[in-house]
Amino acid sequence: MMPTATYNFREGYRYGFNGQEKDDNIKGGGNSYDFGARMLDVRLGRWFVIDPKWKLFSNISPYTFALNNSIYFIDSDGKVIEVANEKSKEAFNSSIQNIFTGNDIVINLLTIASSSNSLSGITSEDAVKALNTLTDPDQRAAFNGLVMTANSEKTYNLTFLEEGSKAAIGNIEVSELKIALEADGIAINDNSESNKVEIFVAESSVGVLKSPLTLRNKNSLVIGSILSQFIKGDEKFNESSIVEPNSESAALIQIQVENTLQRAQGLTQLRGDDFKKSNSEKFSKVELAKVKIIPIQLKMVEMSTTKEQTIIDITKFNNNSDAKSDTKSAKEPK
Repeated sequence: MMPTATYNFREGYRYGFNGQEKDDNIKGGGNSYDFGARMLDVRLGRWFVIDPKWKLFSNISPYTFALNNSIYFIDSDGKVIEVANEKSKEAFNSSIQNIFTGNDIVINLLTIASSSNSLSGITSEDAVKALNTLTDPDQRAAFNGLVMTANSEKTYNLTFLEEGSKAAIGNIEVSELKIALEADGIAINDNSESNKVEIFVAESSVGVLKSPLTLRNKNSLVIGSILSQFIKGDEKFNESSIVEPNSESAALIQIQVENTLQRAQGLTQLRGDDFKKSNSEKFSKVELAKVKIIPIQLKMVEMSTTKEQTIIDITKFNNNSDAKSDTKSAKEPK
């Protein structure tokens, strides 16, 4: 039984496949499940309505569930990267367009459609096609991270807070300015029961840093906030054989991701001097030396063949040469 679910002897147990609630009013007892975004017919393994992003996945039926592999993939509510409102969607989509400027294939794949509030279910085939259009290692790492996040078991909900606004984080109301000044521009509410991570990004943090010639970039801040949370806490990814869980501080991971996105746009990198850990301590010299490293979680993918599984650094892979792989040292940054 699910930890948050209760049993009513009159109604019976209401939860079933993938931990979702049954809806017996449509097609009889136990035949329909409410995934929030869509209703699922579990007898057929098909949705009642089509995927809002069906145009991007021409090789997959818009009625399929979990890419026709419900043993491996879990769709907790039909959405994994989602936005809280139109302002947040605009911030996410414009960031994608600026980070991958001129690459319509990647932009179309990662853009949240006007009729939707989420990005999910990017197929391996579509991801590989899009990845092969990228040559810049930082763009490839950023793309790889977004695809993994969009196929994650968790839901990452982005709220872009305009100057002067407030956010309800748990039971506490926090001002946008307080998040900008005291939390390095990002506040997190990680709800383990709902498997959702709420990410609040303060607009006041854009362009503000003390370091000479360095400005906080909106695109890097928005997308970096999502990727850093995926690196920090995605259980399925961290339990895989690709990499071990990241032991670095959350703040250092955030700077590493933002610098990856800064380089992807041809912008000056952040030095890290202005950032603090959650305990208000400054970074050590050892940590500051790591701020320009691409996080290993964004670089590595696991490729399966008939004989073996190979771990590949996608930043060193291109269409004209064989992939460079190292299964023994893949867990250590190079």
